[in-house]
Amino acid sequence: MRHFKLMGLLIALTIIGCSKQENEDLPLTKSATVVQAEFLAVIQKQEFKNLVISKFNDLNKGKDDNNGVVIVSRRFSQFFGFSSAEGFIWIYDLDEQFLIKLFSEDRAQFFFRSNDPTVEVYDYEDNLMYSNLCQENKTGHLQVSLISDYDFFDFGPFQIYFIAPPFDSANILKANSKVFDGAQINFETGEISCGEINTEKKLNITSLFRDNSGNHPVINISLK
Repeated sequence: MRHFKLMGLLIALTIIGCSKQENEDLPLTKSATVVQAEFLAVIQKQEFKNLVISKFNDLNKGKDDNNGVVIVSRRFSQFFGFSSAEGFIWIYDLDEQFLIKLFSEDRAQFFFRSNDPTVEVYDYEDNLMYSNLCQENKTGHLQVSLISDYDFFDFGPFQIYFIAPPFDSANILKANSKVFDGAQINFETGEISCGEINTEKKLNITSLFRDNSGNHPVINISLK
């Protein structure tokens, strides 16, 4: 099984393709919200990285990938993480409400929908490679409607949910968005700096959840 370092959001090393854009109307700097800043602090912690790596490795034993979904939640604020062998993707919309319907101690329905989610794609060293943080008018979509088992952990101010089999056959998990280079985040202050845009990518995430066979999720991620 491939092991991967955790942090942030997917892909950089195997993708080629550039398209220059002008960004004169974008703000040079802006600040993350308090919840965003706390989230950034959590996902950098080695304890958090080890937890996610361990859970995804357990989920994918005997498989040739590290597909997985993790939800980092604090009250009404949720961050959806998608893994790959190359890295990690975080998608969120702090203006939309996340719903959890508990069926038992270890099974629940998770529901979330956004038409303008924030997307961040990091490399192995916590460097922000692509995002839509500096776009005033975000274009994209995130739809989550899952019934599955889950593993739950308290982690500081956040609650961590790992989606686990068996999965309901009617589950939906998909996302798409345009993302760009040029943005940088100061993890200590939460300040976002908006630089020149040289590259635009299109992110697409689709999933295949098998029914009660107990198989792991197959999550297809394209960034090109």
